[in-house]
Amino acid sequence: MKDIFIEIKNRIDKYGYHRYLIKPHKTPRYSYTIGLLNSLGFELLFGGGIFYENNYDLELIFKGIINVLLKDKKSRKIHLKDLGNFEIKEVDSSWSSLMMFGALDYYNLDKINTFQIFPVDNEKSTLDTPDMTKPWVQDNKAWKYLDDTISWNYDVPERSLVFTNLNALRGCRLTEYFRFELNEWEIFSGNGAKEPKESIRIVPLFVLIGIDPSIENFLNDPVGKGKFRDSSNENNMIWYNWE
Repeated sequence: MKDIFIEIKNRIDKYGYHRYLIKPHKTPRYSYTIGLLNSLGFELLFGGGIFYENNYDLELIFKGIINVLLKDKKSRKIHLKDLGNFEIKEVDSSWSSLMMFGALDYYNLDKINTFQIFPVDNEKSTLDTPDMTKPWVQDNKAWKYLDDTISWNYDVPERSLVFTNLNALRGCRLTEYFRFELNEWEIFSGNGAKEPKESIRIVPLFVLIGIDPSIENFLNDPVGKGKFRDSSNENNMIWYNWE
């Protein structure tokens, strides 16, 4: 642990901060800083936001927002060219205490002042991004398992992932469901076969269950089985088996 802290300090001394990236597992991907507490009085946390799927874009977002805040730490609405518009919101400590163990350990604190990076453009917003201004609750299925004292009570692997599309992640009606592997599904809004590659995302299964809880009824379907529903009729909520 001492070696890790030395490495973090060296990065803070060189770049002004260190950024952790927590890859998706039972919960969505998220990223947070260590080192800004000294310069800004708070750290930054970006939860979900899978529209920005690659780490390079995340780094540009963090760098751009940090540069603005270093000039005016009270800035709360920030535009970044080619990346979009963001709000900076104060995080309820119930979230940071479950997500930012590296920062808490580094500073030897029980709580840490944190602000959330929140995408606000409709086309770049996805439902894996929680509102961290409100206290964390386990009712939020996508983020339920941040609390590792909560037992996994499903007959699917904990690291179950879904190939899906941005429309599904924006809350559009889900219409296709297929289990390809023991821990892999495809769940789309619209015709997945016609979905452009740039709109495909990979997220934890429970992001999609949070969007449409009816999927929970199909988790034990065998590998190689799936369901669909009429994509032309928004009122038809019935799922049918693929023949």
